[in-house]
Amino acid sequence: MKKWNFRRRQRKYKREEKSFVSYQEAKHILLLFQSHGRDNDQIIFQIIDQLKKDGKTVTAIGYVQRKKWGTYQTDCIVTFSSKETGMLGLPQKSIMDILLKNDYDLLLNFSCLSIIPLEYLQLYSNASCKVGAKIKYLQEPDIMIQMPDCPPSESFFSKEETNYLFEQMRFYLRSIRSKH
Repeated sequence: MKKWNFRRRQRKYKREEKSFVSYQEAKHILLLFQSHGRDNDQIIFQIIDQLKKDGKTVTAIGYVQRKKWGTYQTDCIVTFSSKETGMLGLPQKSIMDILLKNDYDLLLNFSCLSIIPLEYLQLYSNASCKVGAKIKYLQEPDIMIQMPDCPPSESFFSKEETNYLFEQMRFYLRSIRSKH
């Protein structure tokens, strides 16, 4: 039912024209990720630090699948759980407001599974270019990075896989030479 509702909303939603943005041109970046607790999300903190060193403004939104990990909030990271979603997986207004208050040059999706609340955030984000791992999404990103094979039982990328994905995203986005 959740997937059906997402597909219905996806068909109705009209995205502004996508454009490929190089890493050098990008100023505002949105990160979407699967959170598994503040202590285990250190790789996301490192990625945000690297993006900030590169002169980017970063907003990160993480989805917590298990209650035991808990949610947290920092100056540029917000995590939420199923408590902050509706019955069909659509994030509540408070989360959507964080997403919609800015236009983003890039959306970097670090999830290794298709998770409905993150799919909604990807769908409704005001991002010119969306980048993610090559997995089976309900809505595919504009640029997909091929990942080394992960066992299907894994619900998260390891720190090494997340770092690999980030480095590949940066490499390919630096290779883009178009103006939008």
